[in-house]
Amino acid sequence: MKAYFYCTDGSSVSGPVSIDELIRLKFSGDIGDMAQVCEQGSEVWMPLATILLAHRQQEQALKLTSPVYATAAKRSVEQSSNSGGGGLIATGIVCALVSLLFLPPAFGLAALVCGIVGVAKGNVGGGIVVIILAVTCGLAGMYIGAMLMSQ
Repeated sequence: MKAYFYCTDGSSVSGPVSIDELIRLKFSGDIGDMAQVCEQGSEVWMPLATILLAHRQQEQALKLTSPVYATAAKRSVEQSSNSGGGGLIATGIVCALVSLLFLPPAFGLAALVCGIVGVAKGNVGGGIVVIILAVTCGLAGMYIGAMLMSQ
């Protein structure tokens, strides 16, 4: 396990301590992000924030390569691909209907994007319905708005 020395005031060096101890010292307020830290056996001093960021990235990399994480990630991808974007289809329908009376270009475009993404996620039928509804309601909403503004 790696050990570190740290210096908070520029003159006195403390340590060696583990990374867990450095994290505890930081969150207790005993040392700040700019405290200088050096790995035992090295001559390079860096801010604590840099050491903690590198440690966090290393932990994330280890987590991503673990068999448990890989299995869970695969299951999550399979579930999301099987869903076919149903939530997007519902959102697209709502946006299309809202575009009839309120900000037709914005809500019509949002509905159109939801339909396109729904098609891309595999829900072709629902996505096409939303695309048609988005264009129709968006244009109708702009026509209604123009009629109301002309009076």
